[in-house]
Amino acid sequence: MHLHLHAGQGRAGSSAITHYLSENAVLLKENGFVYPEIREFPGHRYNNGLGIANYLYRHTPQHSRIEALVRELTDYKDTVIICSENFARVPASAWSLLREALRNSGVTIKVHFYIREPLERLISAYGQRVKRQRPVGTINEFLEKFDHQRMMLWPVLSRLESVFNKDLAIYLYRRDRLYRSDVRADFLTRLGINSSTLEFSDPVNASGNVVQIEAMRLLNGMGLENWTRKDNRRLLRATSGLKANPISDYVDPKLAAKIQDVLKDDIARVKEAFFPDSEGPLFPPAEYKGLNQDEVSKKCIAYVLKILLSKNSSV
Repeated sequence: MHLHLHAGQGRAGSSAITHYLSENAVLLKENGFVYPEIREFPGHRYNNGLGIANYLYRHTPQHSRIEALVRELTDYKDTVIICSENFARVPASAWSLLREALRNSGVTIKVHFYIREPLERLISAYGQRVKRQRPVGTINEFLEKFDHQRMMLWPVLSRLESVFNKDLAIYLYRRDRLYRSDVRADFLTRLGINSSTLEFSDPVNASGNVVQIEAMRLLNGMGLENWTRKDNRRLLRATSGLKANPISDYVDPKLAAKIQDVLKDDIARVKEAFFPDSEGPLFPPAEYKGLNQDEVSKKCIAYVLKILLSKNSSV
């Protein structure tokens, strides 16, 4: 049998891919694929590899459990797809154990990994932290305090490459590089599924624009017992048509340049190793305007009050 493993990275289309796979079992079946629930290591409906990834990352893998997982996978007649962005954390030793067990059972594997420009990915992660009610300040306060070494691509990619070698495929998460400018269409195409005529809904798990983020940040900071993460998600859905600047417009250009300077050697190393024939920069330079996020916060107060008043109805 054959196994396709989507290993990430987080904030590079992972949620869009996993949601689409979990909700389109018929399409997958028609093309000889299955996106199964894993009994040995239960995951999540939209993230079927979460249990496997967390086990390999947090524990010393036991041969008996790895062999039980492989037996479960080989019971499927169709090609299996397993996804989790948490696979990016798994150490090489655990990967090697799983790879060997798969090989001994005649299972071939292809590992898929999308990479995103690190600062762009970190900005997206800021929106997610606000949505999940993590205590954060403005986007620039968040970026200033974050350990930028954690955003480096080379440690993750070299670890995967050391185990999977030619069975590792790395793709750029750039709209101009994605088929139909959509990561779902791109991934399906790489599986061999014709996605040229498929329709895709709006992306899931989006981080939100600056007004949505500021509204959530204000509500999170009020200490309201009845305002939860679920309410933040409902707010994003209810205001999905709201037009406002992206949060990236509020990043200080000098701070952005400082962070990019820290990461430039890492990106150059990745390009040399995995994209040697790619012309131009691996990731085109972005423009950061340095707009004032606090001004948006002040303007959001009336908006937040409206949300609170209507919480039990539309939001």
